[in-house]
Amino acid sequence: MKVFRQLFWKTTIGFPFAVGSVFSLLVIIPDGIAEGFSCSRMVKMLFIVYSFPFCMALYMGFCVVLFDDVLFIKNTIFPFWKKKVYFKDITRVNIVDYGGNAIPYIQITTYEAKLAWRYYLDRVNRKDLPELVAILREKGIDVREKGGV
Repeated sequence: MKVFRQLFWKTTIGFPFAVGSVFSLLVIIPDGIAEGFSCSRMVKMLFIVYSFPFCMALYMGFCVVLFDDVLFIKNTIFPFWKKKVYFKDITRVNIVDYGGNAIPYIQITTYEAKLAWRYYLDRVNRKDLPELVAILREKGIDVREKGGV
């Protein structure tokens, strides 16, 4: 079993989310209270503002686990949101990493699937992507790379 996963703080959204939360608690809430807003109103406004990045983190927080005969993609925030695919059922795997602030993703095409969803691999370290590609190719899977993988 090989697990491709990194800490939340090292992801694209983790550190900025934490810094933004601390910034809002230390600067925006006291400033809003000084302007006459209540503390509960300021917290509600910040909850609305921060709900969008949190929802983005839900879609980007996938990690990859490789077993002997199974490729397992799992969301790290919601563990019940997962995809289990046997290597024998896979026709092609696309791994795309454009670099910069773009988040790499993986698409798995199987024999019976009409649609290949994108699983954003924000919880997989970019340095581990070449190793993931090499392991999948050793298993006899057609891996197509795009970008700087």
